[in-house]
Amino acid sequence: MAITKISEKLIPNIFASIKFYLSFVFYLDFAQNFINLALDKECDLVT
Repeated sequence: MAITKISEKLIPNIFASIKFYLSFVFYLDFAQNFINLALDKECDLVT
């Protein structure tokens, strides 16, 4: 019974951390692409 209670708490936490990790990676990827685009535009303006 103790094991099922532990797994009941653990499994949602694992899913939550996976979701958080994926959204974090996606956000970082998006931010990098955005920064690269901004830098490209700045370089175009300079040249």
